[in-house]
Amino acid sequence: MKPSTTASVLGPTLTFKGELSADEDLIIQATVEGSIAHHTKNLTIGEHGQVKANINASVIIVEGTVEGDITGDDSVIIKSTGKVIGNVTAPRITLEDGASFNGRIDMKPKGAKSSRSDDKADKMGAGDAKAVGE
Repeated sequence: MKPSTTASVLGPTLTFKGELSADEDLIIQATVEGSIAHHTKNLTIGEHGQVKANINASVIIVEGTVEGDITGDDSVIIKSTGKVIGNVTAPRITLEDGASFNGRIDMKPKGAKSSRSDDKADKMGAGDAKAVGE
């Protein structure tokens, strides 16, 4: 019997507090508070998802609401229905037209570490971003 390739779903009636991690693709339609560590798989915050957590995953897609810092090992995509309040770090970042974003964007190549010049730029306000039209 083959293992399922579909994602697990945390439904909209679920409330979760604590540290969430999984070894499979995950779709969150629930309310989650705490931290999410999902480094080798894809994570989707669905339209009904309400997340107050720092998130680490391979690919992160935001269709709902996230309050916290987001780190994507490969990419972060904020869909038109998505709202993010926090910093986003990934080699590739997409903000669709209509997405709401308030925070900083850091597009470091995969595996790159912060250097002293990056820290100096941060103090000068480089990389500040805010969604247009709010």
